[in-house]
Amino acid sequence: MLGDFVSDVDNPRTFDVVRVNSTYSLRWDSKNYEDDFRFKFGVTPASKADCAFLLHGLLHSN
Repeated sequence: MLGDFVSDVDNPRTFDVVRVNSTYSLRWDSKNYEDDFRFKFGVTPASKADCAFLLHGLLHSN
């Protein structure tokens, strides 16, 4: 195992290829993520969790 890239929030690892297997149309609580560094371009609406998965993947891409 290479490590847990999710738990290292101060120094996120980046990769050449990021595969995101998002769950489409999942509802999530976007209010708790307003200050999350992964969403510096904005928090996605509660009805668009698939976009949140994509933003998280972009954070880890080179």
